[in-house]
Amino acid sequence: MRRNSGSLVYQVTTLLQSLDAFGSSRHDAKAAAIDSQPVGIYSFSTMKTYINYNVRLLRWCAERYGLRHVDELTAGMVAAYFDWLVNDQKASAWTIATQKSALKKLNQAFSLHGYMPLSIPPDRPLRRLADRQHVTTYTDDEAHRLINALSLPYQLMAQTQLATGCRVVSLLRLRVEDIGARRLRIRGKGGKVQWRPIDPELHRALLRWTAVRPAGARVFTASASAYRMALHRACIQAGVPVGSTHALRRTFARQRYESLRRQRLSDREARQVLARGLGHGAHRIS
Repeated sequence: MRRNSGSLVYQVTTLLQSLDAFGSSRHDAKAAAIDSQPVGIYSFSTMKTYINYNVRLLRWCAERYGLRHVDELTAGMVAAYFDWLVNDQKASAWTIATQKSALKKLNQAFSLHGYMPLSIPPDRPLRRLADRQHVTTYTDDEAHRLINALSLPYQLMAQTQLATGCRVVSLLRLRVEDIGARRLRIRGKGGKVQWRPIDPELHRALLRWTAVRPAGARVFTASASAYRMALHRACIQAGVPVGSTHALRRTFARQRYESLRRQRLSDREARQVLARGLGHGAHRIS
């Protein structure tokens, strides 16, 4: 096959876009599966994430090994990159898993274009997020102190995340008409839509906040970066460990899991219910 020319960004983008499956059915994708993996990327956000992760890998290899074309990538380079991620960058398990998913899709594109697929390093024990600078979850007391240290609208944003477990991107997508009767319509990854319950106090606060806004207007107009900076300052002010916005989602997940276990659900059953509530396709992610 003719070698792909252009920058590494162009090469990766072209390869992954050949797996574009928007509008295709899952049945068709499974019929064209490679190594039991359905071909295709079904979400714009997933496509962007996989491109970014693979570009990061290739740029790292370009700096250290002089890589210029994707077909020059070797298993040794990939293994060295993962070692660097784990040992030097102290990458989280989520980052490692996402990088592996991105590589699997790149391998599918390699197979379609006549390149040799890469061997992906096997799973191994990874450093937990709690060992990094940012905490994984907050205790109930820490979450309460953090909320009280925030000002509007960031206080409402944090309360909404803790009540629904939504991602920041879903939080910023909220529209006035998404506020229902003590529940919120959450738009997640891949176009998934869920209604999640909220307590009456938060429901009243959101109605007051959006009282003069027309239908179609965003509930929160603050940017994601401003929200993160506000959380960082509030953590310091409240005397709690500095955490990311995703720590609020994880805190919701922990509280929900503990509640399900108190209802006498088994560990697997609780994880399955939690995974559906968080919008995950596999319970192991939760």
